[in-house]
Amino acid sequence: MKRRTRIAATVAAALLTLACAPERADRPAGAAGGAEAREPAPVTPAPVDSVRLRLDLPASVRVGQAVPIQLRIENTSARAVDLYLMGRPIAFDVIVSREDRVVWRRLEGQVVAAILQIRTLAPGEALELRAEWDQRDHAGRAVAPGAYQVAAEVKTDGEPLRAGPVELRILRKR
Repeated sequence: MKRRTRIAATVAAALLTLACAPERADRPAGAAGGAEAREPAPVTPAPVDSVRLRLDLPASVRVGQAVPIQLRIENTSARAVDLYLMGRPIAFDVIVSREDRVVWRRLEGQVVAAILQIRTLAPGEALELRAEWDQRDHAGRAVAPGAYQVAAEVKTDGEPLRAGPVELRILRKR
C-alpha cells in the first residue's frame, strides 16, 4: 500500500507539473500521415519516479479528414512504475472543444467497466493509446472549419492522467 501511495503522489505531482510545462519542439516535420506537423503538447519534465504524457495529433487537417490522436504515457524513471488504470480496455477519453464548448468526447455515453488494471511500465517503457476523430459532434453533424482544442484523459483509481489541450485547425477543402 505504501508503494501505491507513493506512485499516486508522484502521478499527482507530474500532473501539476504538466499543467505548467512549456511546449517542446521534438517531433520531426512531416509526421502525422501527410498532415501539417506540429510541436507536441506540453510534456511533464522527467523527475525521478514519474511518467511523462504526450498528446500527438496533426496541427491541421482538411474538412472531412479523420484526425489521428495518440496519447503516449512513458516511464521516465530508472525504476518500474505501476499505473492503476480503469476499464477494459483502458478508459481513454478525448475531449474536443471550441470556444469553451465541448463538441465531442470519445467516451460520451459509454459505460466504463469498473475494473482496475495495474500496468507496470519498465524504465523507459511507454504505453500508447490511439483514437480517431471523424470531425463529427455528439449529434453526428460535421463540424465547421476553424480552431479546436483537443485534450485527453486516462481514467485511474484517483485523478485522471491528463494531457493537452493542443490546438487543431480544420481547414476548408481546396
